[in-house]
Amino acid sequence: MHQRLRVRPQFRILYPDEAVLRTALRGAAAYQLSWFDAHLWAYAEVHGLDEILSEDFEHGRRYGSVRARDPFLEATGEVQELPAPYEA
Repeated sequence: MHQRLRVRPQFRILYPDEAVLRTALRGAAAYQLSWFDAHLWAYAEVHGLDEILSEDFEHGRRYGSVRARDPFLEATGEVQELPAPYEA
């Protein structure tokens, strides 16, 4: 609990409200997003964020005013493979 109190002033806490809910409903319908993804996008859209980092959205696509970026893709557009945990 003590650690949480130290972190809180550093970050703005966003709570769901009617604007986020309505935007999420619109995003789910317009962009065929899952309910969770629609909420993630809606928070970004309503609160003026320019970009979402997620592998669940189409890389580089704009959803309203928000651009989705997959952090696991290289500049070449190929998926970065993790090294095998062991040799076969």
